[in-house]
Amino acid sequence: MAAVIARPIIVARPQGAVGGGAMAPVTRRSIARRVVGAAGRAAMAEKHTAAAVVAAAALGLLERNNVPLPALGFVGTAGTYGIGAWLVGRYTGNQTMQHVATGLLSVAAYKLGKGETSGVSGDETIVGEF
Repeated sequence: MAAVIARPIIVARPQGAVGGGAMAPVTRRSIARRVVGAAGRAAMAEKHTAAAVVAAAALGLLERNNVPLPALGFVGTAGTYGIGAWLVGRYTGNQTMQHVATGLLSVAAYKLGKGETSGVSGDETIVGEF
């Protein structure tokens, strides 16, 4: 019998960046789909900012149209509704209400610093004898 010489069979496997594991397969996605996905992720990451801005804009619209809104004297209308939204968000665990409260309390802090707080939105200050 003739001698059989065994040759080693070398099997190459893909080497990962760390640890020598297999690499993930490369998938191709359309550019439009990637852009939409990125925009959706950005919108979800900034939903708290959108909630705060919408709340402040709604309050500004109501005040501009002279809708009488009840308020606590020291903190004003924005502070009153901001405290209410914070309490609802805090005790119900609603994150959106907490972000609404952030927007309204920011407006209240601005008005407090500027000296524009009053008891009821739209009221005129009466000067003189009664």
